Amino acid sequence: MDMLEKLDILEQKLAQRMADLKKGAALYAFNYLFNDLEFLGASTTVPAFYAYMSSHETNPGKHHTLHFDTIITNIGSAYNRYTGIFTPTVSGTYALSYSIKPYAGAYIPIELVRNTQIIGSVVTKAQSSYEHGASSTVVIQLSAGDACFLRTSNTYTPTGHIYSSKYARSSFSGWRLI
Repeated sequence: MDMLEKLDILEQKLAQRMADLKKGAALYAFNYLFNDLEFLGASTTVPAFYAYMSSHETNPGKHHTLHFDTIITNIGSAYNRYTGIFTPTVSGTYALSYSIKPYAGAYIPIELVRNTQIIGSVVTKAQSSYEHGASSTVVIQLSAGDACFLRTSNTYTPTGHIYSSKYARSSFSGWRLI
């Protein structure tokens, strides 16, 4: 079946979906729209990932890219555990979230970076034996091919370790909203 035949079929289906929408069957029509997109060969996969550090990051130093090596979710395979970089394959609006836990006595300034632009930051400072984590979520428009990652600050020198264990995970996640 060539593309013109597929488009004719899709036009007929679209007219039916519009009629369904007018009748209030929005969810029904929405589900069929995804089927129609797949029929044309379009991807309906929504990129998403969640990864955490499998162990502590010891004395990371300035301008150090963080690697979250244990991947739980990686729909679309856009997160690389070896580089620590999330590279969306689809342009859209994304939520990027991260949580960093310092080890006792540590001072860890963190930056969320898109390509070369800092788009978010947190500072964690654990006083003596009290460990205070920091988390942040950013909603941002990303283009396919953008490189998003976490690193320690280039301006302030981190001291101590980033904590990550089964009791508290330092993690990085992201997903496409629209």
